[in-house]
Amino acid sequence: GQLVQFDPQSESVVNTYTMNPTSLGEGGIQGVLWDGTNLYIGVAQSGGGPGSGLVLKVSNVDGSVLGTSTDELNVNGMVSNGGYIWAADQGYISKINKADMSHITYPAGATTYRVATDGTYIYGADFGEGTIRKYLASDGSLVTIWNSGATLNTIVYDGKYIWVAGDDNRITVHDTTTGAIVYTKDNAAKTDLIFDGTYMWGVLIGTVNKFFLGSIFSHGWPTAPDNAMISTGTVALMEDEQVNNLTISGGELDLNGNSLTVFGDLKILGGELNFTNSSASTINLN
Repeated sequence: GQLVQFDPQSESVVNTYTMNPTSLGEGGIQGVLWDGTNLYIGVAQSGGGPGSGLVLKVSNVDGSVLGTSTDELNVNGMVSNGGYIWAADQGYISKINKADMSHITYPAGATTYRVATDGTYIYGADFGEGTIRKYLASDGSLVTIWNSGATLNTIVYDGKYIWVAGDDNRITVHDTTTGAIVYTKDNAAKTDLIFDGTYMWGVLIGTVNKFFLGSIFSHGWPTAPDNAMISTGTVALMEDEQVNNLTISGGELDLNGNSLTVFGDLKILGGELNFTNSSASTINLN
């Protein structure tokens, strides 16, 4: 497997590094993680057979290998949590010490390929089962298992919720405390989800979709914001909201079973107004 370094300004290739363990045959790179200091590369089990997979700690300056966690399998998704890297590793998850690259393993679903963290817990998405396993990061103990979407390819934490997407092209969003599904969206994402600090971006073959989930307006009159506008992406409400004048010129507003009170004008110039869970979704004009 090759690790390619790009210059984001010129969009040119700066360097290409080969990360195959030469003594074991070819092992493909299946995961790459940046923790703010170093890169971590997940290498699938290669010519050496089971247990020959690796997690490599790599310098972002010159591509040199700074450390190796051996005896892994098919490492896919990885996530950074304090002084550790957690890796999804085909049937178990691996907790890797960044300092010396030693690791401890914990049982997981047979096809757990992606992981996420909220700082306290680790969440593993199982592709085959369509489940999410929640582990305590301090000791790796299994807390609970949630049913989720189908054939899960990606899992992300946005600061409040856990998002997953899979081969059914559906986004499923879970409450981190109860595991309850708080939002779903069909034809929204399949291969990847990326959170930029405000919006969630979902990769669907041929398109990239933008989502905002939460309190975009306000909670009480007269503190509701003035002249709000939705022009791109999907905005889904998670509770009752209020706003002074609202214009929808593009994208989608999904009430998601909640009530929206508009003081002043509601203008729909384009886009879509979605009454998901229509029996509970209402718009009040004042």
